[in-house]
Amino acid sequence: MRLREDVAVPVGDGVMLAARAWMPEVNHQVPAVVSLQPYQKDGRSRVHLPDAMHRFLARRGFASLLVDIRGTGGSPGAGGPFGPQEAEDGYRLVEWVASQPWCNGRVGMWGVSYPGITSLATAALNPPSLRAIAPVFACGDPDRDFVRVGGHEGGYWFGAEWGPRMMAYNLMPPLLRDRRGEWETTWLTRLRDSYPWVFSGYDGPDVDGRSVASPRPIDIGNITCASLHVAGWRDLFTGPALRDWAECQGPSRLIVGPWKHSFPDTDPWSPTPIADEIAGWFHRWLIDDGNLEGDVVELPVAFYVQSHADGSDIEGWYGSHTFPPSGSNTMNWRASIGGGLEPKDHARSSGGPLIEVPTTVSVGASSVVWDGWTAALDTSRAWDQRHEDNRSIMLTSEVLSSGLVLTGAPELAADLVSKGTAFFLSARLVEVLSDGRSVLITRGSISGKNEGSRPLTVVVSLDPTAYVVSPGSKLALAISTSDFPTVWPLDARRDSVYVDLSTVLLRLSVISPTDLNAHIFSGEGRAEDLADVVGTSVDSSWKVVRDLSKDTLALDVSSEEAFPLLGGGGCRIDNRYEIQASDAIGGENPRMRSRTRAEIEQADELVVVDVEVVTTMTEVTVTAKVERSGLPVLDAVWCKKRIGRSDEHTRS
Repeated sequence: MRLREDVAVPVGDGVMLAARAWMPEVNHQVPAVVSLQPYQKDGRSRVHLPDAMHRFLARRGFASLLVDIRGTGGSPGAGGPFGPQEAEDGYRLVEWVASQPWCNGRVGMWGVSYPGITSLATAALNPPSLRAIAPVFACGDPDRDFVRVGGHEGGYWFGAEWGPRMMAYNLMPPLLRDRRGEWETTWLTRLRDSYPWVFSGYDGPDVDGRSVASPRPIDIGNITCASLHVAGWRDLFTGPALRDWAECQGPSRLIVGPWKHSFPDTDPWSPTPIADEIAGWFHRWLIDDGNLEGDVVELPVAFYVQSHADGSDIEGWYGSHTFPPSGSNTMNWRASIGGGLEPKDHARSSGGPLIEVPTTVSVGASSVVWDGWTAALDTSRAWDQRHEDNRSIMLTSEVLSSGLVLTGAPELAADLVSKGTAFFLSARLVEVLSDGRSVLITRGSISGKNEGSRPLTVVVSLDPTAYVVSPGSKLALAISTSDFPTVWPLDARRDSVYVDLSTVLLRLSVISPTDLNAHIFSGEGRAEDLADVVGTSVDSSWKVVRDLSKDTLALDVSSEEAFPLLGGGGCRIDNRYEIQASDAIGGENPRMRSRTRAEIEQADELVVVDVEVVTTMTEVTVTAKVERSGLPVLDAVWCKKRIGRSDEHTRS
């Protein structure tokens, strides 16, 4: 295998994207696989998973390229997150690779998260040479699926973590000083033109009149090449991935496992050899023309049924032609007097008792461990939800005499009355274990405007799941007025929300264990070549802090990572994120504060990048400072006023 560190790919208008290429040691043309991403091919990507995965693919006969998108890493130019320019550049990248003398003209694209999204966006333009894609933990509508999860403006993961961190990354110099000597011009131009990506998550112009457009949905229905979709039940993009798989028009497969936002082979809790599946998918479509060996009959869907019971005989991998799988049925559950939940098929009624949903903005913190971004936290433990349950309307079933296998997206329908002009409602489906602990199965939320004081019928779509509620447990539905910190901020001074319990209808997709088809996919271990890749974070800390004197709750996260650079030197990145909410009337205003500091030592000089982002109910302020060998090269402040959205949004 040969490695080319400094490949320049022309994509029009004078821009050359920076790439690294791993080439098989062969004397014939080979298919190629590319990944188009914003995470610095010469930085953390060079020493962690992307590097290992590209080597893995090259050893299996593919030319494998890792490419910085326009305006990031070593690539010049500028752009916003998930913009149409990325797909257009992806199209030209695919065709350039296909035209190289070492390529057989067949190209695939893949990636985890962002590069998975660029593979979808590129495939929607149908480059002639693109035969297959493999998006892992990706989504087809970045605005509603990530920037504003389900349409809710704000939220921790984009507003306090990813958005601010990307601002710091984009202000760093290219970490490979290219042979052409263009790295310095690229960097200084980027410093002049850089603009906070985090602003794309908020409506309205910025104080200087500029704006970053919100990402547009990808036309997934236009994708005709073969597509392998990999999703995790605990990932942020579970629902979007299943939706995208269903909408793609070409041959497709879907694999959904018990993962968060962490590549399955390197997942610390449920390692799974997905790298082999990806390589096999590309071999099939880039080498074998889509043919299967022998008499193999492939079920296009492989899904993992989760369980919190020790020794469950249902937990494991299953196959089907669809999801939910054939044999699934709808099971309706109703609220009963006294906070019960029972299976009933009668029609929804109305005019029942109105129950006030506790007005709190901090419910949800105990669910952070299940969130896709908290890959360092173990979901196999039964993290207790009772603190959240105590501040919610709880509807709980009797003890189940037999297991209940859920397959699909639960749905809550109910009539509510909001005394104000706006409302927010969150629903969590939990399993109450025999020892009293409450563990999260799935969740969803909805927000919108209220027209007068008349009851409003709402439908909350919870994230899809495959999960078995064990015999001896209870099924419970928790209804609250917040989902902290996924949706933020919510004002404690907003008006109360009341739910008509007689209208509550919980629809579950369930299946009999006898209708499940065991899958030959073992789902254990990791690809041998990736055995030593265990993640990127050197150290991290996750703290939930409750101040009883002020009735506030804060999520405090810190992480540190360090890695060497090609040619000597190194890079150290420290991240600190804090998000606060207050349940006290007239208490402290909610606030998110993020700081990322990067120190790059290279060629006898030190570059320091320091970015702070502060978000309040009314504005977002970004402060950035960059020093080079002790001398300031950037000292800038950007501010965006928040105006909110007026249309209805649903988390799904």
